[in-house]
Amino acid sequence: ELRTDREKVFGGVFFAANALETCIDRFLAPDSLTAKQWLLSAVIERGGDEGMILGEAAKLLGTSRQNAKQLALRLEENGYVTITKDENDARALRLRLTAKARRYWASRAPANGKLLESLFEGLDEREIAAAAKVLLSLYAAAAGR
Repeated sequence: ELRTDREKVFGGVFFAANALETCIDRFLAPDSLTAKQWLLSAVIERGGDEGMILGEAAKLLGTSRQNAKQLALRLEENGYVTITKDENDARALRLRLTAKARRYWASRAPANGKLLESLFEGLDEREIAAAAKVLLSLYAAAAGR
């Protein structure tokens, strides 16, 4: 049994992460995508038309370069990502979203918004802001170790 609020938050983060991943996996299953592939797509999108170097994407995902590459290869197989050698560093791989991926994610926006709203149902903006602050602080503390 968790005794303190710190223990409840600490354990809750793991339980919530697993539940969210399962929920998103089910949500994307009809399109043969996973939560981790969605997250990598979102990270790559941050790079705009230039895309993102694989190592940078892995760092933002908090995973190894090898794990990120496996996710990228699956996305490439399905036509959502291109993987090319970087023009400035032939050792680096650059990831870019394809037009197919951009169309797909744009078409999913309404359903994604509904899912997000349903996950926060029953919470007011003050509670959401407090949760965001706590999660960002926990992330910063853990990432700095």
